[in-house]
Amino acid sequence: MIAEVGVALGGFSEAILTTCRPSRFLAIDRFDLHELPELWGAPITDHFGNLTHAEFYRKRFSTEIEQGLVHLLKGDSAAVISTLPDASVDLFYVDADHTYEGVWRDLEAILPKVKPDGWIVMNDYIPAETGLSNEPYGVIQATNEFMVKHGWEMIYFALAYVMYCDVGLRRL
Repeated sequence: MIAEVGVALGGFSEAILTTCRPSRFLAIDRFDLHELPELWGAPITDHFGNLTHAEFYRKRFSTEIEQGLVHLLKGDSAAVISTLPDASVDLFYVDADHTYEGVWRDLEAILPKVKPDGWIVMNDYIPAETGLSNEPYGVIQATNEFMVKHGWEMIYFALAYVMYCDVGLRRL
């Protein structure tokens, strides 16, 4: 089972489903992007039309939802993650709240839920938002502190466009 924490428009959800072909996929998000006036420099209606964020995502993955493959879990990411059975998730892909506090909460919630041989992949392992708001991120600090505190190691560092890098973590 794979859980994506922060799914936005579902582009990476589609990549995970196509590439990894999980038996079950959890889409964890607040599903509230439709409440914003704009997203990534465009009016919100350019992305969702008249749909809510959750309606848009459900429409995009309607076949996979009907097949019982994709499950939408709406709410605060750490709170939703805490409801999952312990040691039940093979891979968490984390791209939600990028503040230090938000990343730390998600990682602490994930710790008991990921299988002993499972993986955590952190998105946007960069110091700050580049090009849009230049807001500082807490992904690097929270991820590094998590690894030290809980005995995890960084196995992969994936370079990405404009250095929006991903890192793959596993237990030591």
